[in-house]
Amino acid sequence: GINVVANFVSPAFDFANVFPRKVSFKTGGYIAAGIALVLYPFAPWEGNAATFVGAIGATMGPLLGIILVDYYLIAKGEVNVAALYHEDSEYRYQGGWNVNALIATAAGALFSSILPNFTSLLPSWWGIYGWFFGVAIGGGVYYALAMMVPRKVGAVQAG
Repeated sequence: GINVVANFVSPAFDFANVFPRKVSFKTGGYIAAGIALVLYPFAPWEGNAATFVGAIGATMGPLLGIILVDYYLIAKGEVNVAALYHEDSEYRYQGGWNVNALIATAAGALFSSILPNFTSLLPSWWGIYGWFFGVAIGGGVYYALAMMVPRKVGAVQAG
């Protein structure tokens, strides 16, 4: 779930912002790449860090699926901004908790976190793309739950 851009752009900007007169974005990128090359020999001993990052990725995939489904399929690309600031609005859900989203996140995260362990039974590429399966499962479960238990539309009008 972590890509090159997320691991390169941020430190390049960090170095460029620490010494803005002496370090450009490009130079900051070279510094970040140099540090990464120096630290790379220690990568085999980072087992716990890789597990942690995998767990975060397994959770972020379903969240993305839920956000995309909620915005594009359920809300049809519209957000009632005025309702965001009222406790009795459609965004209050059940006591402030969107139970549908919690269930969908758990289902998607569970599937995408255990999927890499079953690559002996499934095609090996399934484990690599577990994050994308998490997006699809989280979004699909959320959509199904939203159709069964729709969000209440409050009296707060946009404007």
